[in-house]
Amino acid sequence: MIVLEGRNLTLSYTTRPVIERASLAVRQGEILSLIGPNGSGKSTLLKALCRLMKPESGEVRLFGEDIWKIPTKEVAGKVAIVPQVKHVPAEVTVRDLVGFGRFPHMKFAHSMSREDEMRVEEAIATTKLEKQADRLVATLSGGERQRAWIAMALAQTPQILILDEPTTFLDISHQLEIMETICKLNRESHMTIIMVLHDINQAVRFSDTICAIKSGEIVAVEKAKELMTKERIQALFGVEGAVFEDPEHACPFFIPHRSIDKISKMTNRRQL
Repeated sequence: MIVLEGRNLTLSYTTRPVIERASLAVRQGEILSLIGPNGSGKSTLLKALCRLMKPESGEVRLFGEDIWKIPTKEVAGKVAIVPQVKHVPAEVTVRDLVGFGRFPHMKFAHSMSREDEMRVEEAIATTKLEKQADRLVATLSGGERQRAWIAMALAQTPQILILDEPTTFLDISHQLEIMETICKLNRESHMTIIMVLHDINQAVRFSDTICAIKSGEIVAVEKAKELMTKERIQALFGVEGAVFEDPEHACPFFIPHRSIDKISKMTNRRQL
């Protein structure tokens, strides 16, 4: 079942399109990652899919309906977003932040019900933040802070979770922690996950499907492991390298050797 779909999307910030005539369908319960070079349009496409940006042409359909014709509160009850750039007042605690996720389910001017409070505590427990629940968000480590934002999204009890570069600025241990948390949500709650990732090896290991974008165009949508070939990576990122097999996870991984630009410069120097 297709739960979220972009059809022939053209997206622009100025007169020049960032994305042109892009189509992408996301199936229920899958983990789909968007990859591609910087400036290729990954985050822009993500914004359109979660109704943060209106397309110039084309449409986004959420469970078969035009997402722009669905009330905002109803969309928020089905789709939760963890943005790349996050701002939170200095005095907000983790529990307060996670509680913000219940707003789509609350009646106007009403305080949280017992069910709302239960959902908040469940989200805190799922992200293993019980010990940090009463701490100020500003005092958390990078990994803890990212888990707090994921907890807020979970408190919405969404069917679809969208994350824009969830591992950026984190060390390798916290990156792994975040990715494992995301996969656990998918396995245990059958939650559909859509995310932008910069690390091709993370994308292949933790995703079912990969959407590769280059220069505003979707160039491939394939099963994660099938996309990982040195020819594909070279064409997408302009990097030569080798693909190996991780026997523990039965998953390919890529080791970069050199950029194509560097090879061209070396060749030009030899010719001179």
